[in-house]
Amino acid sequence: MTTQNEVVHERFEIANDIGDPLRGDVRRPRIPGPLPVVVLCHGYRSFKDHLFLPYLALKLARRGYGVVSFNFSGSGIGPDLHSFSELQKLESSTISQDLADIEAVLDAIGDERIGGGHLASDQVAAVGHGKGAAICLLAAAEDPRLKVVGTLAAVSRLDDFGDEARKAWREHGYFAYRDDVLGREIRLSVEILDDLEQNAERCDVARAVQRLGKPLILMHGEEDHACDVSESERLYHQSDKDLTRLVIFEKAGHNFGVSHPFVESNKELERIIQILDAFFQQSFAGVLPKDA
Repeated sequence: MTTQNEVVHERFEIANDIGDPLRGDVRRPRIPGPLPVVVLCHGYRSFKDHLFLPYLALKLARRGYGVVSFNFSGSGIGPDLHSFSELQKLESSTISQDLADIEAVLDAIGDERIGGGHLASDQVAAVGHGKGAAICLLAAAEDPRLKVVGTLAAVSRLDDFGDEARKAWREHGYFAYRDDVLGREIRLSVEILDDLEQNAERCDVARAVQRLGKPLILMHGEEDHACDVSESERLYHQSDKDLTRLVIFEKAGHNFGVSHPFVESNKELERIIQILDAFFQQSFAGVLPKDA
């Protein structure tokens, strides 16, 4: 695909299954469609315009994809799209609701409320960063509309809480931790724990990879101190090796050398874009590349 296409940028707002707004963007080339789709999913305490996500969306759109990015309803980001003005939603957001949000986005692509008919609803890939990568894997394991998955610094477990922490969580009605980035204490609702325990199999990321049966590319920084590279390695070991590729970036951290606000790209990010493009093209064509 050419990398020089003019990009059309459109904003959207749809409602999820409980009526909360999902605010997002579509970036697509100004060429005839329908176009293969990439749905971008941000991580925990992140949002659609965080770090490298807008740049990644722009570059993939220039290569011929319709790229859909959105803020999860539990992101904590309010209507201004950049400040955590709805932290109560972050503190009560469940994995089940994240999955329902992705389903709502896929529904809106399918009935053309997103993309206006320019997007190919039968050629949809999902790409996620951190927790967003895990959510993509869970969604793809149960939704046939997602054909391919790409992960960046994926977490392999969403229920990594010990027995003592769970006990205290129930006794207090919340799980508290100090968030240095937000500069305040965050209190995660017991609803989150209930959801993890009541939907244990559905929230099991390794199990999702085992039964995925779809092309998957896992990318991780060797020096990721927020989410160790062993997380992606664990998922790779659970995967179908005929459909899966693992790429480890030497000397790269959790954000692949990018800070927020985004200033400029780097060789790691450009390589990620090239790898995703090649992997998606060949996956949609039914032929996986031998090397990522």
